[in-house]
Amino acid sequence: MRRSSPARKRQLQLAHRKYIRSEKGRAWLRAWRKKWLQSSAGKRYLAARKRGPGSSHYRAKQKHWLSAKGKAGCKRFRDSEAGKRYTASAERQAYLRKLEASARIRERRGQYRRTERGRAVRLQASHRRRNRLKNAAFDLTPDQWLAMLQFYEHRCAYCDAAGKKLTLDHLTPLDPGDHTIQNVLPACQSCNSKKSRKPVEGLLTRVGCSVVEFWKKRDAALDAILAQEAA
Repeated sequence: MRRSSPARKRQLQLAHRKYIRSEKGRAWLRAWRKKWLQSSAGKRYLAARKRGPGSSHYRAKQKHWLSAKGKAGCKRFRDSEAGKRYTASAERQAYLRKLEASARIRERRGQYRRTERGRAVRLQASHRRRNRLKNAAFDLTPDQWLAMLQFYEHRCAYCDAAGKKLTLDHLTPLDPGDHTIQNVLPACQSCNSKKSRKPVEGLLTRVGCSVVEFWKKRDAALDAILAQEAA
């Protein structure tokens, strides 16, 4: 069998590429793809794609594009006429604008999450999930939690420490307690861990806080927050 010369191979490749880009060629390609996806190999391909980034299909593609051969192929395409046309195409520019917009959205979302209200909203979402798992009542709002922090002047409700990272502590644990304004207080991580699921009086004795003064301040906080909501 006579072998084709490199020039003939190149000519056939260009003819095939031209045919595939034509209307008739695209129709043939769609029909062939539809028929191939119904074959055993096509079904394995679809099953691999459904398994997501952890599948062998994705791992093989990632391994190829990260290899020296894959990087060289990408560079050849970028330097080719077709690659330059794609880089300057409206499709590529729209994709780059979408990436830029996504980066801006992620940056704004990160800035919001680092604010006081953003942390409160994320905390509420975390506790809402816990409550769904435990079938507990949930009516605490981010505004109520922020008002509680402001009333305690961003100090721990147990040891009165300032400048520490505060967590949301439930006076009565979620099982059987609820996630309501009557059952939450700001607490530093140390006091929250020490209290655990034990009665609050034991922790107050350890940190040297008066039980009577603790409950008076807590009742005053509830009255102030509920009065602010009713106004």
